[in-house]
Amino acid sequence: MKKVLFLMLCVLGCIELTAQTGLHIGFFGGVQYTKILNSESIDPAGKGFATRTTWGQTGMFKLGYNFVPPIGLHVAAIYSTQGQDYTTVDDLGTESRTSRRATYIKVPILIHMSSNPGPAMFTMEIGPQFGILRDASVTVNGLNVPLSVPTTLLWKPNDFAVAWSLGAEFAVTKGFHLVIQHRGDYGIFDFENKRVINNGSLFFQADRKKANNLTLGIVAGVNFVVTGAHSKTTRHFKGKTWRGNWR
Repeated sequence: MKKVLFLMLCVLGCIELTAQTGLHIGFFGGVQYTKILNSESIDPAGKGFATRTTWGQTGMFKLGYNFVPPIGLHVAAIYSTQGQDYTTVDDLGTESRTSRRATYIKVPILIHMSSNPGPAMFTMEIGPQFGILRDASVTVNGLNVPLSVPTTLLWKPNDFAVAWSLGAEFAVTKGFHLVIQHRGDYGIFDFENKRVINNGSLFFQADRKKANNLTLGIVAGVNFVVTGAHSKTTRHFKGKTWRGNWR
């Protein structure tokens, strides 16, 4: 993961220093592949642990300001459903499917960078993200796992992560853009509450490894450029010159 982040930072440093300045307001939504990075069943009696492809949804409102080309600071509020499904088998060979799901409100603070302003722009973002747990569930074969405590206590109330995005922005007009992006985040710390007591004993095994959240999504949406200084740009497309004033 550290190598990926280092590569992304290197790419950021290579982007040409021209971009739109001003206030940016965005609305996005999409689907995301979600995973809990822990290859152990929460039930120690389960054998043959195997993760299953798990999907969630995400929606985002983003507000940012590009101070100087091409750098801006963007803050977002994200609604995210995520988790992990996995299967195990018992001593008789019967397979069970466990589903662990959570809903988070996430607040990333992102350094935003982009390429030359024009009909199409490359964008990249990276920064820290603070997650607030809103809801959680654990089911086995579709039935809720009986607990003596609220299910949300199995998760820590907050999840600190690194968030990023890579995408393209298409200018329909100077102030209205269409956007498609890959967005993801990686939880840095163990999100499981290893101290929770259920029916008089620890819910998680004492030697259980840490569990980290991961989401990888594709989102689409719109971006409104509300204010900003004029910046003249010249771009070349297949031998032709394109000029424009952008806000």
